[in-house]
Amino acid sequence: MSLNLFGRSEEYAYTPAWASTKSKASKANLIRMVPFVLVAVFVICGTFSFLYHTSNTLWHTQEHNWPAWVDTTNPAEYLKTAKQPLPVPGADDSLLMLKTGAQVIWQRLPIHMIRLKEIYAPNRVIYSGVDEVIQGEPVIDVLANVSQKLQKHDQFKTYHTQKELYQQGVLLSDAKIPGGWDLDKFKFIPMYYHAYKTHPNMKWYIFYEADSFCFWNALNRWLLANFDHNVPWYMGSRNILGGTLFGHGGSGVVVSNAAMKMTFEEPFNMDEWDDAALKTCCGDALIAEVMAKKGVKMWSEPHARFQGEQTWGIRHQPSEWCEPIFTLHHLKPNEVSMLHEWEKTLDPSKPILYRDLYEKFVHNEISELKTDWNNLSEGAKIDHASLRKQYANNKEVQRDDKGQPNLNSACRLKCSEQKDCFQWQVTDKECIVNNKFRLGQKKEGVTSGWMMDRINHLRESSSCRS
Repeated sequence: MSLNLFGRSEEYAYTPAWASTKSKASKANLIRMVPFVLVAVFVICGTFSFLYHTSNTLWHTQEHNWPAWVDTTNPAEYLKTAKQPLPVPGADDSLLMLKTGAQVIWQRLPIHMIRLKEIYAPNRVIYSGVDEVIQGEPVIDVLANVSQKLQKHDQFKTYHTQKELYQQGVLLSDAKIPGGWDLDKFKFIPMYYHAYKTHPNMKWYIFYEADSFCFWNALNRWLLANFDHNVPWYMGSRNILGGTLFGHGGSGVVVSNAAMKMTFEEPFNMDEWDDAALKTCCGDALIAEVMAKKGVKMWSEPHARFQGEQTWGIRHQPSEWCEPIFTLHHLKPNEVSMLHEWEKTLDPSKPILYRDLYEKFVHNEISELKTDWNNLSEGAKIDHASLRKQYANNKEVQRDDKGQPNLNSACRLKCSEQKDCFQWQVTDKECIVNNKFRLGQKKEGVTSGWMMDRINHLRESSSCRS
């Protein structure tokens, strides 16, 4: 048995039928099949050609609701969801400072990483208690270079435990290490110092937390239009601790270049503040004390532009209705995402006002009366007995099954009798009336109501300048 060139015996070697010399009849049969094969090939090719041109024509003539920025001459552009963010006036001279705790880094930062790719913030630093890189963004362990005195102190045990576990690949949120929040106070001085030393020429230093939201475009435009960075500005939501006026960190803080320069120009020694850091509760208050010692005082402006509340907790009132708002706090990642998506629908040339947040997130959720709902009223209070006694003979108040004044009806009337009252609430103990209005949250056993006529009058009569 001989082998062919492919290494197999001739007995099993493949020989095309048309090359066989064993059967003349087979050759004749194949020759007769040729016309049928050619016809079949022609039909198949024609069919594919028709389908291609038909589908191509339909694809380009069929209407699609593409976003306005998509080049409709190339439908594949629809897949390019990530756009280059448009420049923001003033942002080239601003430093975005974002801070988060090591134990919540993977819960809070990812949504901000998405947002940072869609807003124009060319200068940014992210601070935490561990070193990390998330979606290409470096995260700085701002506690790594504090003094040995602090490193060896009992208050830093949590820091060392966190760092050791993190390096072992442990998800710190699952480890539930106590004392994580207590470390936060030590971050502020080294964080601000680092920001100035690494970015000394920024006009504005804008700080906020990872459970906060900053309307970045609106804030930068506002700073550019209204303030001189050569003046020592220190802005935020005002709080007081031990006689020191400070900007609440969670609500966001803005510091001008002049203020940073006055505070951190040499000679500056972080270690001098170690004892104060160990004694204080709050790093945002401590950094205010550091700045105050160098002559930088917090701006005492009348409006609450920097908020420590969520959308459902904002206190709406006539004096703030047409004022801009720049930050919100205590937000979950899905709320950060919601605000980010809403912000993208707005005109970037216009400020974002309290009115705008009310219209988007509050108005459609409130009514004259809402059961099992807490609208967070915090004004004048009156207990049930006193309320019933006050309105015992008032014919405007509805009666309950026992003939007593209905608590909801009486509380609403009490609110209506005060010209500046916008909402009321009845709990298991008292009636509360309030001259501000908020959305609030669900809570069993609580009834809330809003004076919709007064709120609608405010909406219709206020002409806010954009």
